[in-house]
Amino acid sequence: MKHRFRFAVGFWMLFGLISCVLGQTSRGTITGTVTDSTGALVSKATVKITETNTNVSRQTTTNEVGIYRFDAVDLGVYTVSVSASGFATENLTGVDVQAAHTLSLNFALKVGTANEVVTVEASGIEVALQTSEQVRGANFSTQSITTLPVAGGDSLT
Repeated sequence: MKHRFRFAVGFWMLFGLISCVLGQTSRGTITGTVTDSTGALVSKATVKITETNTNVSRQTTTNEVGIYRFDAVDLGVYTVSVSASGFATENLTGVDVQAAHTLSLNFALKVGTANEVVTVEASGIEVALQTSEQVRGANFSTQSITTLPVAGGDSLT
């Protein structure tokens, strides 16, 4: 009986330790859906992410309901490319992956040949409240700090 108790306590301590470690990450996640121009889900579409600075890429395919997901994506700026048979390839550039954030990138593919490529560039500051997960950290850009309002022009007030 003593050994069962020790085993149970050890198991729960190990489970608690693992869940604490997995709850903190310095990587991001990219997920989304792929549809056609009518809104129908596209299964088995190829989704590829390529880190802009290192040119390292990863690839996956959408499941039967058109969903793809990349977990543990290193921080950086990526190009996301989606291709499927009978559709034009679509590229999204400037995708900024941040720590402990999940990016939801949905694609609507246009009917076309495999040689046709559509490129969309991500830009601008995202002004949306992130409510899908609890995050205890954030990244600040230089522009967001320099545009902070200073009441009365005095930084000490």
